[in-house]
Amino acid sequence: MYYTKEFIVDKLTSSDRWLIRGVCAIALRQTEDELESLSTSHHNGVGFNKVDAPILTGFAIQFKQDGYLNLNQLSVARNRMLKYASQLARIANDNTREAHR
Repeated sequence: MYYTKEFIVDKLTSSDRWLIRGVCAIALRQTEDELESLSTSHHNGVGFNKVDAPILTGFAIQFKQDGYLNLNQLSVARNRMLKYASQLARIANDNTREAHR
């Protein structure tokens, strides 16, 4: 399957599971120092932007620790994550290619 930006946007808006997986997938693209500081300091074209890094990285960390996000957090994440749909499509397509090797 080839993932498009439009497909990812649809999933982010309709599925909490896809939304949380997306937040965590982008957070994993942050560098170690960015994860520790909840910020963005490297302009490498991956991860969160400087406005979203503190809150969305925090959400990813909380989900990893607690296993959930509350309704307010999901709403905030959903509004912010749509701009990362292209990056998520690239991640999904890269993962699909790797799985078929």
